[in-house]
Amino acid sequence: MDTQVSTLPREVIKRSAERAPFDARKIRSAIERAGAATGEFAGDEAALLAAQVGKVL
Repeated sequence: MDTQVSTLPREVIKRSAERAPFDARKIRSAIERAGAATGEFAGDEAALLAAQVGKVL
């Protein structure tokens, strides 16, 4: 059986082409703001969604 280890990216390439360290907190923050803006979900659900995003990455 093969095992697969998943790790988050170490850095991202910004729109300005600048490289920056990956920060999962920024993803969670963006999801929280989206939920607040639409009224669809709050912080706890945003944390779960951010965790799912981390799994996909």
